[in-house]
Amino acid sequence: MNVIEIYGRIGKDGIQAHEKNGKPYFTFSVASDRSSKKDAPTDWFRCVSFKTDTETLPQGTFVKVRGQVVLGEYDGKKTLEVIVTSVAPYEAKKGEEAAA
Repeated sequence: MNVIEIYGRIGKDGIQAHEKNGKPYFTFSVASDRSSKKDAPTDWFRCVSFKTDTETLPQGTFVKVRGQVVLGEYDGKKTLEVIVTSVAPYEAKKGEEAAA
């Protein structure tokens, strides 16, 4: 089963687009630190959501994203997207946010 859970902050407000059939979707990025260490690298995930409530999550919101990883290729470069099955604001417990 292909499932990923990401805890992090929305990097910028989501962008709405439409499929060829007119169905709306939203793209947004989530930044997640690899560890709680101060200089830990940050991983960025490109997320695609077909849920309309995604557009209400502004930049900087700490969220929990659950979805499926889709690997692809675009212009000869490998890509990774998360197709979102659920996303919601997440209130981290004390000390947890730094590790997310």
